[in-house]
Parts: sequence; C-alpha cells; structure tokens
Amino acid sequence: MRSLTLAVKRYATPSHLVLLALAFSSVKSLRADAAPKNLANGLYDIVVANQAQAPFQHSLVRKPTQADRILKNALSDKQGRVMVDIHLDGTRSIAVVHKLVSSRQDCTIVAVDRSFQAGTVEAYMTPAAAAELATQPGIASLALVWKPRMNVGAVTKQGFVQHRVAQIANKYDGTGIKIAVLSGSFDSFGANGITPDATADISTGDLPGPGNPDGNTTPVTVLEDDLWNGADMLAHAVAFGTLY
Repeated sequence: MRSLTLAVKRYATPSHLVLLALAFSSVKSLRADAAPKNLANGLYDIVVANQAQAPFQHSLVRKPTQADRILKNALSDKQGRVMVDIHLDGTRSIAVVHKLVSSRQDCTIVAVDRSFQAGTVEAYMTPAAAAELATQPGIASLALVWKPRMNVGAVTKQGFVQHRVAQIANKYDGTGIKIAVLSGSFDSFGANGITPDATADISTGDLPGPGNPDGNTTPVTVLEDDLWNGADMLAHAVAFGTLY
C-alpha cells in the first residue's frame, strides 16, 4: 500500500490527489449505499450494479460481474427492462399498487394475479424503478423473472420430472418401446392451415419424426384421428428427456 501512495505522490499534483481521493471515496459510498433488501431472485445484484455505474465500470478491460450473468438469464424486453413480480403485503389494495406502477414511464404492467397470497403485479421495469418501488407501502418484495429453460424443443414441459423419468433416464433409451397416447386433436393446426403444425413441432424437436434435430426420426403413428398434439409432445418429452 505504501508503494502505491509513493507513486501517487510522485506523479500527481495535490489537486489530482484530491480528485483521486474523492473518486475512491465515491466508489466506497456506492458500495455502502445499500439497495432495498426485499429484492429477490438476483434483482438485488442488478440494482446494486446499476447504482454503482460510474466511469470505473466502463473501462476497456472489465470482467463480467454477477449482475451481468444474472441479466443474461433474466427475462427482458426490447428496451432492456427486466420482468419483475411485485408481491403485495396486503396493506394496500392491488388497485392502488397497480396505479402506482402503471403511472411510471419506466414500467409496463403485463399481468396481474389477485389469487396468489395478497396479490402479484408483473411488469417490465428498469433497475432504478425496482429500487424505488421496493420501498413503497403495500409492497412486500420484488422478484426477478428468469427466462424459461427448454432442454428439448421450443415448448417448456414438466413431464420429465413430474413422472419421475429423470430417475431412470440414464438406464433406458426407449428402444423397442411404443407409447400409446390418448388426446384430442393431433395436428389440428395443420389440418386448418395454421402454424405451428406437427411438421413445425418436429423441426423444433418437440415431436419425433423425419427432420427431428435430435435424431428421434421415428414418426408418430396415428391409429385414430382424434388426438391432441400436446399429449404427443408430453409423451415425446418424457421419452427423450426434457428437463423442464
């Protein structure tokens, strides 16, 4: 630490030393300037990083931060605002909180759930807006919404876990096994000229058949034309290991 002090004294004028001291002092104060504690799911890190944005953060050489990694996986809109679930504490009505959030230009409400606990408002917002809203009466917490993870295809499914297939996934690959599916309207979109049809679902890996990107090329055999496409997707997901 002494060598650093000597180097500064040797090459900087007293006025430069004052500026340098103020700069380091500002960085320390930014770190000590605590963001609201009721920010969850990584939103706290994003807000802290946003508060600390200064010339130091825009240097040519900067390693990715925790906030950078979180932002990469957060659900966001074209303006770069993140999606946040605002959970109410019951002391203010959902109408009051809705009005509070919708009145801000840096927030856009996308959904409202009145049945979950004291109510939830979902909105895209800037980190600065999240920090301010977290301190408002009636708001219990704000939680960041993460992007959905789709391990197979374009449709997010839960069957792989819910049916306990994950416990035997490494023991069997489905060879020689046929799965019967009862559903309501297989490829009804295709029959009416609407997309995505069954061919599109094959191309994204959601259904087996020629062109399946994961090599599951054995097509669905329709025994009775009264099937629901979603049930086939679920069966395919369970058979071939969709984690979500």
